This record gives sequence, structure tokens and C-alpha cells, in this order.
Amino acid sequence: MKRPEPRLATVPRFTGQRLALAVGIPLSSVPTWVLDTEEVTLEAIPYVLIHAALASSPIVSHVIAPLMAPQFDAYDLAHELSKLRYRGHFVVLLPGHPRLPRPEIVQTELRMACPRAKISIVDQVLN
Repeated sequence: MKRPEPRLATVPRFTGQRLALAVGIPLSSVPTWVLDTEEVTLEAIPYVLIHAALASSPIVSHVIAPLMAPQFDAYDLAHELSKLRYRGHFVVLLPGHPRLPRPEIVQTELRMACPRAKISIVDQVLN
């Protein structure tokens, strides 16, 4: 009896459209200027879906999240992004009040937790 030849799964065509993920925040909380181009689709996802979102979409160019959220903080997310070998932009939105006195300390710690990502700290009061 002849064995059937295995079939290769088809992969969706790469369209070139980049994706930005707003993790744990509504889309309305994301300053539009944070995205460096208009050719980025912005999607909101909960923190628990970060692994699934990055695994299913290899063209994620930005991950945008608050410094602190009820389910996670930016340091937790940085560790998860590091596990996933994320190399895109990781934008952390600081709360308007109270102001963080030394955001560069937070940025240094996030860089140590996720060294492959390009980390930006955005103070929402100034924008």
C-alpha cells in the first residue's frame, strides 16, 4: 500500500502591515504620536494573551503598556517579552499623577529585563 505524501501547511502571505499591541490599556489611552508611522495597525489585548499574540503575528513592531496595571506591571511584561525574544519597540506609558521623579531608573531596569527591545518611557503629562 502506497503512503500518501505529506502536505505542507500553507502560511498566510506577509502583507507588510505592521502591528502594535496595546497591552492592558484601551486604544484611546495610546498617544498616536508614539507610533513612528501611520502604517501600523493598533490592537488592544489583555496581558494574559501576550504570548499568543506575539506567536501568531511575527510582525509586531510596538508593544505599548502602562507602567502599572491591575494585573501586571511593565517589569513583568518586559520579562515576558524577553522570553519571547521580542526585538521591537516597548513603550511604557507613565501615569499623569503622581509624576515619577526619575524615569531613567525605570528605563534602565526595563532594559536589563528585556535587552533586545528598544525601550521608551513616555510621560503622559508632557504630551
